[in-house]
Amino acid sequence: DVTGVQTCALPISWISALVPLIALVTGPFFGYAIDRFGRRPAMIAGAAFALLGWSFIVLARRAQEIYIGRVLCGASVGGLLLVVPIYVSEVADPETRGTLGTGAQSGTVLGILLSLLLGAVLSWHTFAIVALLCPFAFLGLILALVPESPRHLLKSGSQAAASHAESVLCWLRGCDSALDVEFELNCIRDSIVAAETARSRTRTQAQKNGAGAMRENVAPLLTCMTLMAAQQLSGC
Repeated sequence: DVTGVQTCALPISWISALVPLIALVTGPFFGYAIDRFGRRPAMIAGAAFALLGWSFIVLARRAQEIYIGRVLCGASVGGLLLVVPIYVSEVADPETRGTLGTGAQSGTVLGILLSLLLGAVLSWHTFAIVALLCPFAFLGLILALVPESPRHLLKSGSQAAASHAESVLCWLRGCDSALDVEFELNCIRDSIVAAETARSRTRTQAQKNGAGAMRENVAPLLTCMTLMAAQQLSGC
């Protein structure tokens, strides 16, 4: 119910459909952004999209403005659902990485549940105002507390970034000396080298095999897509 908003020719069902549709489109762009610009800037961009989106919805006087807000929220969802799990896995202690890695999905499910509960008792406009507070809080948390991922800093290859990665990892682990995190830093460096080597090998193999290399990737891709589709269609 969008009482007080001028309607338009588009069906009202698009208000729900636009978010997953735009998230599907923006995901690859955020995939490029996290490697090119870093995890922290990508999270800031995702929070900014949500902030703008809910602002459009709160101030909406026409249905088109709600659609614009939903498009921006979809861009936020597509980005944050990709960036946050990657960031958590990179900053978490190896012993708790698996447990913390479930936090993003748990947060998504709890957020949907909370939205449904609030939507049942609040008007759409009041709900939008409440929802607008979430990206404000998330953006403030990122700017105040969240550092860049040590892995991304080390990937840049510069000495200054490596020193910053060392400081960040010390802060994350609560250590006073860089010697306490030296082993973990070396493990991160080794994993970066291994990933780059594997990527280079895959690229070389693709150039040699041409279409054959593409066919080899079809089965894993279809398997992943089928599993994700089954998860979503089952309501999980």
